[in-house]
Formats: sequence, structure tokens, C-alpha cells
Amino acid sequence: MKIKTLIHLSALLALFLVGGCQQEPPQSPTLSGLIHLDASLAQEASPQHTLYIIARKSAGPPLAVKRLSNPSFPTSYTLGPEDAMFPGAVFQGEVFLKVRLDKDGDAGPLQPGDMTGQRADATTIGSRGVDVTIDTLVR
Repeated sequence: MKIKTLIHLSALLALFLVGGCQQEPPQSPTLSGLIHLDASLAQEASPQHTLYIIARKSAGPPLAVKRLSNPSFPTSYTLGPEDAMFPGAVFQGEVFLKVRLDKDGDAGPLQPGDMTGQRADATTIGSRGVDVTIDTLVR
């Protein structure tokens, strides 16, 4: 009788341990929100502009960049590991977010007619509702 009880208890314990160890796969870290265009710049924007969303650590090259063609505003975005500039880059921690509405679609230096906006404070990857307004016209 004791052996049967031990076998049943062992089986229950095994089921409990196996069931308790199952976890959902970790979610990919992302950063998301809306990009707005300041109303004073609306007449300067064109459907042919290219939108760049750039996440950068405090210094160095961008950590991640997303390129969107022909955006309309407001437009939603999500930056994730798939947008990393370098394979294997760790997409976590704090970043500074900058957006650029580029007139010719070229990622080179800013040119007259390009527009920019940025968040003044750092944002933690994993945050939602990280909105940025394009509010500066390059002359």
C-alpha cells in the first residue's frame, strides 16, 4: 500500500514540476509609439518623403533604424531587434529617439527641406506610447 501511494505521489510531483516549468517564450523587446507632424510643417511635407526612426545609445552609431516610405501622420511605429544596425546587437537599455522626415530619401546628412524631431529624455526599450513630434524644418 505504501509503495502505491509513493508511486502516485511521485507521479503527481512529476506532473506538477513539468507543468510548473513551462513558461511562455520571452517577448521580444520593442519600443513603440506614434510619430506626429507639427501642424506648422504640414504644408512642407510630401507623400514622397521618407521617415527614419532612429534609436541611439548616448554616443556612437545608431542602435536601430526603421525606414518608412510615404508615411501619413500620425503614424505608428515599432522598433525591435530586427531593426538593429548590426547583427547580434543587444536591443535593451536606454536609448534616445530621433525621427527624420527626409525629402529625398537619402540617409546622408540633413539637407534643406528635411524635417526632424526628437525626445529630450532617454527612453527604456520595452516602453510603449513613446511619441515623437517632427517640429523642425532644416533650412
